[in-house]
Parts: sequence; structure tokens; C-alpha cells
Amino acid sequence: MRRLRWIILGLVILISVYVSLAPGFSLDRGKDKIAHFFFYGIITLLIFPSFSKWSFVISSSLAATTEFLQGLVKSRYASIYDFYASFAGALTFYVILAFRRDRSENSHHQTRKHKI
Repeated sequence: MRRLRWIILGLVILISVYVSLAPGFSLDRGKDKIAHFFFYGIITLLIFPSFSKWSFVISSSLAATTEFLQGLVKSRYASIYDFYASFAGALTFYVILAFRRDRSENSHHQTRKHKI
């Protein structure tokens, strides 16, 4: 299962880089921001089990890097609003995942405490 998650993560990142840098590929403005939000949220989701404390930083850094690279491609342009949408998706998914992890750990700790 762990290997599958890394394969899926690699494919998601490759798709992200390709779509971000491919000339002529674009979505409507509203759909574009939604795609950024969920795409980088999913990247955070895939990274979280292995690098929980760093998953948000890694996802946000990838978003910043792809936006920067878009600014270097003649047929594309970098957008701070795309980065904001990516950042928001990574942060939202991170907060949800961290909350669920902490809640699960507290629940497990409470259960062990009552058994002792």
C-alpha cells in the first residue's frame, strides 16, 4: 500500500508539472482555482502519512515552484491567485488530516488509559 501511494504521488506530481507547463492547456478561471485547491490538497493527503509535519510545506513549495516555472514559459504566465488556491488546498487538507490524526491519537490514548 505504501509503494502504491508513492507511485500515485509521483504520477500526480508529473501530471501537475506537465499541465502547469504545457502550452495551450488551460481551464476556465473558476474551474482553474478549484483544480488548484484540490490538486494540492490531494498532494498533501498523499504526503501526509510519511511526512505529516512537512506535508503542507512540501505541497506549498511545489505549488510555488510550478507557478514560478510557468512564469518562465513563453506561452504561460504565473498567477499569485493560482498559488493562493493551491496554498489554501494544501492548508485545508493539512488541517483536516492533522485534526483527525490528533483526535485518533487522543482517542487511542484515552482507551489505553481506561484499560490500565
